[in-house]
Amino acid sequence: MDDSEAKCYAGRYTDINATVDPKAHWNTIGKAEGRLGACAKKLTQFEAQRYLNMNPDLQRQYGRTGGEARNKANKHFMTTGYKEVKYANSTRNEFTEPWFCGVGQYSNCQCQGVMYFGPTKRPDSGQEIKTFDDMRQWRTIAKETDNWTMCSAQDFGSDPWPNQEKQCYCEPKP
Repeated sequence: MDDSEAKCYAGRYTDINATVDPKAHWNTIGKAEGRLGACAKKLTQFEAQRYLNMNPDLQRQYGRTGGEARNKANKHFMTTGYKEVKYANSTRNEFTEPWFCGVGQYSNCQCQGVMYFGPTKRPDSGQEIKTFDDMRQWRTIAKETDNWTMCSAQDFGSDPWPNQEKQCYCEPKP
């Protein structure tokens, strides 16, 4: 984590104040909690593909499709792309926005894409998490699905936040 990332990290999480070293916090607590330790979010696979699709200059550098091209596009976004309007606005599509699926182990939804399972409340402040992007600032589990899926640790095979209420979002396939 460099100094600019430390500044972003400290600004994002409410439990980091002037007496807490953001870099030390990241190494001792933040990584384990799955906190976002960079200024930019990591793109989902669909966001990374859209990022490539919308930017032919990146396609020429990294390729048009495939895991390696998406990984390189993601790295580009996280280091420089998020700072430039041309690139920053090309990761989302209003027709394939992630949508809220449900809260708790008895909720389920039919998601044709990738379902994300994460906390309902911010572990640092206890405030309710109301958006997909806010949930992704914490440890989540993702699962590709084309069917009805329960918002439960059993269906996801793991629990990112034991003993806490979880919620799910669906990111539909483009």
